[in-house]
Amino acid sequence: LDTLQPGYNPNGSRWLGEINECNWFGVRCPTNAQCIQIIDIESINQTGFIPSEISKLTELRYLALENGGIGGSIPDNIDELQKLLFLDIDAQQLTGSIPDAIFDIQKLQTLDLNSNQLTGTLSASIGN
Repeated sequence: LDTLQPGYNPNGSRWLGEINECNWFGVRCPTNAQCIQIIDIESINQTGFIPSEISKLTELRYLALENGGIGGSIPDNIDELQKLLFLDIDAQQLTGSIPDAIFDIQKLQTLDLNSNQLTGTLSASIGN
């Protein structure tokens, strides 16, 4: 997450500060654990790229990075987020092809990649 640059934050604090990640704006962890399950940083002008290290967030269930300036490509190891239910990377500046690995996330229920510069076709396995 360090590759995402601090952007507008409605509560006035820096998103990438010295505080515990579970207290960052838009990041949620269950009350009884210190594992990130939700990242929801829509429409706050974040820039940077999605690091391959995001795959280390193995408890992540909801990832919303809609309406910003995030570029680069979707990490090829995105399929390591096997508990992910919701993925919205709409209206960013993503380029490259949609990795086949995204279709190997078996619990994924919602996928929105609209309004990017992504290429390729959707896998025939989508929805299975």
